[in-house]
Amino acid sequence: MRRLAKWSIGIGSFIGCLIALLALLLCTGVIRVYGLTTGYNQLPQELQARVVFSQGSLTDLDKALAQVRQQRSVLLVNGHELREAITRKGGKWLVYIYQEGCSSPSCPTLSSVTHYAEQLGARPLFVAVDLRSELFLHPEPILSIDFRYYNTTWCATFQDKFLADLTQSKDDEYYNILLFEDGQLVKKLRLQRPS
Repeated sequence: MRRLAKWSIGIGSFIGCLIALLALLLCTGVIRVYGLTTGYNQLPQELQARVVFSQGSLTDLDKALAQVRQQRSVLLVNGHELREAITRKGGKWLVYIYQEGCSSPSCPTLSSVTHYAEQLGARPLFVAVDLRSELFLHPEPILSIDFRYYNTTWCATFQDKFLADLTQSKDDEYYNILLFEDGQLVKKLRLQRPS
């Protein structure tokens, strides 16, 4: 019986040490779990310099997208200003909110979303949830959610606030595609990766 008690205490201590080590590695950034926080602080300084905070200055959507494409930067926007920019520009816009590197069937590729947008006669807008080095490699202009505007670094929190601002509603429904026509939200969709 004493042996079993000693063994249990030993295993409990070992598991406690593992949990403490994992927490330490997560806090110091040695281990990165994507999708929890913005990822901004994990970017190298040269990529952090290519992250542009719009800070409410998104007045000409075409000009902003051209600049992002040309400079291979990522423009951080909030939901209000993106919706206003879409409304000012008019036409059809397909907004895809996505997680870079996601290989789940619920995460279609940028090219498949572009193809779908073309079928609808819409222009695609790609909004990444968190910041990762791979975002800067895309030929398409990439937007991301302005976590500073929402005063949090937690992805789930700023994504919910961004979507509430963009759609002008709060709901618990899951979607990754929003279709706007002349500034009006027409559809919320859940697009799947083609098989």
